[in-house]
Amino acid sequence: MKDTPVTEALERLVAPFDGEQGAWSDVLARASRGGRRRKLVTVTVLGFVVVAGLAVMVPFGLAGRIVGLFRDEGKPVSVASLSRADREALIYSMCRRVDLVTHRGRPPEKRCLDGEPTIEEIANNGTRLYWKVSFPSGMDCLASGSVRGYREYGGGRSHIGMIGCGQRLLPTPKRPITVDAVMHFKTGDRRPRVFRVSGLAGEGVATVGLVEKDGDAFKTRVAGRTYVFERPPDREWTAIAAFDDSGDQVYRERLPLGPWPVRTRRRVVPPRRRRLPPLPKQAPLQHAEAPAATVDVYGSGLVAVRFTSTASRGYRLVRPVTSDPRVPISCASVAYGAGQWEELGSGAYGDFGLEMRTFVTMARFSHGAARPPFDVCSVRGTYGQRWNDARGMHDTVEFSFTPLGRRFFAEKAAARDLALFLRTPEMRAIRKAMAREVPTASEISARFPARVVALGRRSQTAPSPAIGVWTDRKQLIIVSRQAEDGRRMFATLRAGRFGPHNLAGLITLLY
Repeated sequence: MKDTPVTEALERLVAPFDGEQGAWSDVLARASRGGRRRKLVTVTVLGFVVVAGLAVMVPFGLAGRIVGLFRDEGKPVSVASLSRADREALIYSMCRRVDLVTHRGRPPEKRCLDGEPTIEEIANNGTRLYWKVSFPSGMDCLASGSVRGYREYGGGRSHIGMIGCGQRLLPTPKRPITVDAVMHFKTGDRRPRVFRVSGLAGEGVATVGLVEKDGDAFKTRVAGRTYVFERPPDREWTAIAAFDDSGDQVYRERLPLGPWPVRTRRRVVPPRRRRLPPLPKQAPLQHAEAPAATVDVYGSGLVAVRFTSTASRGYRLVRPVTSDPRVPISCASVAYGAGQWEELGSGAYGDFGLEMRTFVTMARFSHGAARPPFDVCSVRGTYGQRWNDARGMHDTVEFSFTPLGRRFFAEKAAARDLALFLRTPEMRAIRKAMAREVPTASEISARFPARVVALGRRSQTAPSPAIGVWTDRKQLIIVSRQAEDGRRMFATLRAGRFGPHNLAGLITLLY
């Protein structure tokens, strides 16, 4: 469409949408097809008259609004107000240079050396909110989640459930709604099922509808510049459409929902064994030894683990139990302060063998990852761990480069022991019954092997590796054990729920 005085004037007043030239021409072309309400008015006056004319220009939308225009001026959200989970999602996952910072008398924390992002709340319908996140690198992202939030273990509530970055984050006249679809499918389904569809809606969009093949639409109203379909009916949706106040369709796009191929039999092809990455010519930045194993860490992020014997315990436990040859290898920097640990780690898979090499971090591509030098590295077996496992509570092979790293491994093993103990079927049954009665410490210890002992005082600790139990017989249970470095590790149950503990940064109490 050839530029007209209208488009020239509009482009001087409003920046082109999505960085595309000629977007106003598309808006005018769509507006001219709407009948009497959208009859095009020719304007040949200067820009300041065009602004006044917009108030009476029906073609651009309802009551002078331009259909799809989205003004994203929002309410600032301070980074300090974010919960731990939201900080991890919004800041560190997109940060290229993360460091651990310790303050005297305060717990350590992660800090992004790139700078903090700018966060604005741009939409909120009382149930779901949207944040626009602008990073110092110039990247913009859109985060959405529950207004009420999701409860975090250890206190606090997080809000972010979905994050998208890049182009087409906000509605425009060319695409007046954004679409975030969550789908699920079961084996044998011919198409995925829609679990939730949500997004933002621009000016003039009153309702949004999921459209079936025959054209029928299941609609929901726009509220707070957002819309959401929460568990819509299970139908064969083919598209999603936006409608104005009069019910006229102003936009439509296809939903990628089918047809879905049915796979009755699937041949599982194990990953191919890859060639070992070549060792750098430079000497390793770090070297450490463990029983029958060594590790070298290079400045490029390459980690090389070598076993000195195939008969060693570490080699036998690391060996994969399936045809998949991959073994998880990870390294981390750690910090401790005010009774709490903080870990900044990264990892990757290496193919099992006497020598395993992998890049746990790569400077050009990693975000939110630790970089050498590290405090610790470890190799995990592919087996699962249960409480009182004969293989112990440590990682299969552990390498410590610093005294702080050795202490971290010692306390993490004790924390893992307590956490798995609290998840045993016996302790779950006790926790469930705590609303009615709290058994004595002797009654609890009698349900377990001799490694669990009853304690007579609240502050008492059983000698390692025993786990001590104390109760007040009313509503409180305290379990504790001594770590290999001598520190007392403990966790509290009050009325069946987790209370104060000193396992933060070492393990997560998930249940």
